[in-house]
Amino acid sequence: MCVWNLRYSPMKQTNYALPLAVLAVYGGGVMVDALSRTTAISVLGITATAIIAWLWLQRIAPASLVCTLCFCLVAAGLGAAVTHFATDHHDWSGTSGRWTGQVLDVDCRGHYQRVTVDVDGLGGAVVHRDPGDYIKVGQLITLAGTVRRPQQAGNPGEFDYRRFLEQRGVRWYLEASELQATGQAETSVNHLLHIQQYIMVRLSKLAHPELLQAILLGDRQALTAEQSTGWEQLGITHLMAVSGMHLGILSIVLSRVLLRIPMPQSARWFIMVMFILGYVFLVGARPSSLRAWTIMLLAGAAQLRRRKVDPLHYWSVAALVFFIFRPVIWKEVGFLMSFAASGGILLFLPWIARLPRWVGALMVSFAAQLSLLPILANVFGQVSLVGPLATLAFTPFVMLLLVVGILWILSGGLLDIVLVPVLNALTSGLLWISHYLQPAAVTMALRSFAVHELVVWYGCLVALAVTLRPRQFVRPRQTWARWALALAVLCLWWSLPPTWIRPLQVVAIDVGQGDSLLIRTPYNQAILIDGGGSSWPGSYSEYNVGSAKVLPLLRRLGVDHLDLVVLTHAHEDHLQGLLPVLETFSVGMVWDGGDSHTTRSYQRYLELIYQNQIPYHVVRTGDRFVLPGDVEITVLHPQELLSGTPSDLNNNSVVLHLQYAGRSLLFTGDLDLDGQLDMLRRPMPAVDWLKIPHHGSAAAWFEPWLARLAPSTAVICVGENNRFGHPSPKVLAGLAESGVEVYRTDINGMIATYVWQGLMWTKGTKR
Repeated sequence: MCVWNLRYSPMKQTNYALPLAVLAVYGGGVMVDALSRTTAISVLGITATAIIAWLWLQRIAPASLVCTLCFCLVAAGLGAAVTHFATDHHDWSGTSGRWTGQVLDVDCRGHYQRVTVDVDGLGGAVVHRDPGDYIKVGQLITLAGTVRRPQQAGNPGEFDYRRFLEQRGVRWYLEASELQATGQAETSVNHLLHIQQYIMVRLSKLAHPELLQAILLGDRQALTAEQSTGWEQLGITHLMAVSGMHLGILSIVLSRVLLRIPMPQSARWFIMVMFILGYVFLVGARPSSLRAWTIMLLAGAAQLRRRKVDPLHYWSVAALVFFIFRPVIWKEVGFLMSFAASGGILLFLPWIARLPRWVGALMVSFAAQLSLLPILANVFGQVSLVGPLATLAFTPFVMLLLVVGILWILSGGLLDIVLVPVLNALTSGLLWISHYLQPAAVTMALRSFAVHELVVWYGCLVALAVTLRPRQFVRPRQTWARWALALAVLCLWWSLPPTWIRPLQVVAIDVGQGDSLLIRTPYNQAILIDGGGSSWPGSYSEYNVGSAKVLPLLRRLGVDHLDLVVLTHAHEDHLQGLLPVLETFSVGMVWDGGDSHTTRSYQRYLELIYQNQIPYHVVRTGDRFVLPGDVEITVLHPQELLSGTPSDLNNNSVVLHLQYAGRSLLFTGDLDLDGQLDMLRRPMPAVDWLKIPHHGSAAAWFEPWLARLAPSTAVICVGENNRFGHPSPKVLAGLAESGVEVYRTDINGMIATYVWQGLMWTKGTKR
C-alpha cells in the first residue's frame, strides 16, 4: 500500500502501552494451543517479559498488578483458542449417508468446481464437481457420499488444503456420488451474488475486464497466468487485495456525494460506514478489508467525539477483535500480511510524514516490506527486490482505476461513452508498464525465520520506529542508552559459537512412499540422504517428487549448497528425486555403495555426476565424514557387497551412523534381514534415534538387531495408504513392546529432530 497524501496529527502525551500490551499478551495466549509447547513457552516468555519490563520502566502500574494482568490475558487467550478449536469433538471421517444443505460458494478451478456447502448436522463441507454441473450459490441440495478429512500438507511450504479450508470454516470433504438441487433459498448471500453478477456484466464491456475485476473486487481468478506471475515477481499483488487504500478511495468518493446532502454529520458517518461494510461483504469480507473497515469505524467514532487518537490504537483494537471472535485467524496468511504491513506503516508514519511527499510515499512501501519480510520468507520463500519502486509506479494507475471504476459502476451506464474509453486507456497503460518493468523484476530467495530470529527482527523494527517517533513511548534521555544496550546484546548473541545458537537438525521429508532425509549442522552444512521418487521399478515420469517436494523444502530452509549427497541404494523411491537436486544445486561430494542398476534414472544419476564434475566415492564400512562442530558421520554398512539375497540392492544399502553432542542417530536405507545379519557380525553402537529400514516392511524386521541398537525414537518414512501395506503391523507391535516412540511421515508429515547441547527432541508438521 502506498500513501500519497500523508497527514499525521501528533497527539498529546498519553499511555501507548495499554492497547498494544493487551493485544500482544492476549494474542500470545491464543497461539499457545496451536504452537508446540517449546515454541509457545519461548514466545510467551519473551513477550510477557518485554511487556512487564516496558510497563514497569514507564511506571504505569505496580509490577504485581502488571504480572496479574498478563497472566489473566494469557489465560483468556488460551481459553478462547481451546473453546474455538474444541467446538466439534465428533469425528465424521469415513461416515457415509445422505445429507442436505445449502450452497454457500461455487469456485470454478478449471477442471473441477469446488462447491462449499453448509450441511445440516455436519457444518461446512466442500464437494468437488464437474465444471459442467450447474450449481448456484443459495441452492438447497441433497447429496449422498462419504465424509473425509481434507488432504493436509506433509512439508512446510506446500499448499495445505486442509488448512486452507479450515480458515474458511470448512472442516470436511464430501466424496459425493450424487448431488441434486431441491430449491433456492433467498438469503443476503443471493443478493450480494446478484450485485456481483451485475458488476461482472458491466465489466465485460471493457477491453481488459480481468484487471478491473481484480482491483475492484479483489478477484484474481480471471487473470492470466502471465499476469499473475508478473505481478508476483514485481511484488505488487497487494494492490489487488481490497484494503485500506480501496476503502479510503471509496470513502472519498462517497463523502463528496454526501456533503451535498443536508444531514447531520453523524448520519453521514453512519451511511458511509454501512455502505462501505456492504462493499466489504461484496468482495468476500477478507481480513484486509475487514481490518481497514474496523479501523475506519473506530477513527470515525473518535472524530465524531473530537478526540485525537493515534492510529496504532485502532490497529491494536481491530486485531484484538479478530483474535477474540476468531482465534484461528492468526494462521491465515491474508490476516498476517494485512496486519503486519499496516502495523509497520503506522509505526513509522509520524516520521514518514515529516519527509518530502515522494520520499514519504517510497518509505511507506519500504516500511510495509520490512514488516512483511519474515512472513514472505516463511510462506513464499522469496521477496521481490523491486517491490517498493514498482508499488510507487503502479499506485497512481490503481488509484485512478478505483476512482473511475467506482464512478462508472455507480453511474449505471449513464457515463459509458466517457468512462469506458478512460478505463480502457488506464488498463492498457497498466499492462504496458507491467510488460516494460517485467525484465527488471528481481526476486531473492529467503530461508524461513526461526522463532528467535522473528523476535529479533520485529524487536529491532519496533525499536527503530519508536526511536524515530515523537518521544511518547520512552523518555528522550534513555533512548540512545537503550539502543546501545540492545546493540550490545545483539553483538553478544552473534558472537556466540554456532553450536550454542543453532541445533543440529535432521529432517525426514514427506515424499510419500520413499526416503529422503536432510541433515543440517549448526555451521549450516547440509547433507541429503536419498531423494524419494516413484516406487515403480524403472519408472521415469514427468512428475518428480524431487521437483515437487524436495527442492521447495530445501529452498525454504535456506539450503543453496549440499556438502554431501548420499544414495543408499538405486531403487526409484530413493533415487528418482535426487535427479532434480543434482541438476539444481551445487554438490560437494556424492556417496553410494557402488551397487549399480539398469534403470534410466540410475544412468541419468551417473551422467549428472560426470557432467557436474562432482567428487564421487563408493563407500565401505569405516569411511568417515567429519564436519565442523564435531559432527561425525561413519559408514557402518556395507563392508562388502552381498549377493544371492532376496534383494541385493536393499541389503547393500548404505547405513550411516551420526554422532553429535553425545547423541547417536542411525540411517538405514532399505536394509533387509540379510544386511542386518551381516551388521550383527561386527560391533554396533547403541543409538538414540533410528530410521526404520524399508518403510517398516516385515522383511526388514529382526528383533535382535533392534535390541542391539536400543533406540528411544524411531522414524518410518512411508506413503499414506501405500500398496505394499507398509508399515507392517508386526513392526509397529514390536516397536511398541520395546517402548520406542514412533513417528511416521504418513501420519506426522515432515518429521524434524533437533539435537542441542546434548538434548534431543522430535516433532512432526501434521497434528
